[in-house]
Amino acid sequence: AVPCLFDPKAVEVCKKAGVGNSVELEIGGSTGWRDGGPLRVSGKVLWVGEGRYICSGPMWKGLEIDLGPTAIIKADGVWIQLITFKHSLINEDPFTKFGYKTSDFDIIVTKSKTHFRAVYEKVGEEIIIVDAPGQCPADLSVFNYKNVPSGVYPITRK
Repeated sequence: AVPCLFDPKAVEVCKKAGVGNSVELEIGGSTGWRDGGPLRVSGKVLWVGEGRYICSGPMWKGLEIDLGPTAIIKADGVWIQLITFKHSLINEDPFTKFGYKTSDFDIIVTKSKTHFRAVYEKVGEEIIIVDAPGQCPADLSVFNYKNVPSGVYPITRK
């Protein structure tokens, strides 16, 4: 499962297609040149609507979350939640508030460094860290810094 994938254009395509219909989309890879470009998928629209809910915690408990217009598709056997407003996976709400359980899925993929851990270290069997291409790599040394003062760890490592 891939929750909270920011792609407003893909959401619009899903809205136009409607629930139960097939779609061909290019998803993700659109926020910067390091992202590697979009992925082309074919799938079925499972749900379309407004992605609003009250956060159940532990982080942001009681806060209203607005994912904006949201679509859920199944593409090549993978459940994908497409959102219009950027949001990170921090708990199970992006599943449960839409009628799913995290236990429905063998693998859950998120682009997040830390906040997901409060819930997913208890829910998941294993967390695998992947240094994927994009704007926020796990290894900051991949950037070509030009104006960093000495002593800025871990960039200068001095």
